[in-house]
Amino acid sequence: MKKDPSRPKESAVMKGLKQALRNEIDGAEFYRMAAGNARRDAVRQMFRFLMEEEVRHREAIVKQMQRLAEGKGMKFERSASARKALAKFKSPLFTDDW
Repeated sequence: MKKDPSRPKESAVMKGLKQALRNEIDGAEFYRMAAGNARRDAVRQMFRFLMEEEVRHREAIVKQMQRLAEGKGMKFERSASARKALAKFKSPLFTDDW
């Protein structure tokens, strides 16, 4: 199959974003099925939460892909609530005495 010379070559970044998008879609589906198979409510809630995270990741990736398609650079941003949550986060693993 010959390459179309009128079509610009896809960047490595765009290829990486496409793969990341596929991973997020697959991950969301996996967590949806896991939630459906979970016997305990707490486990079901955890898998639903993880599924929703994958959906948010997918949306963020699509936004970056749209920016690149428009000839803009990538833009990383966090909402005020996300910045607050991150600032308050304390790792259960990396404690002061660790």
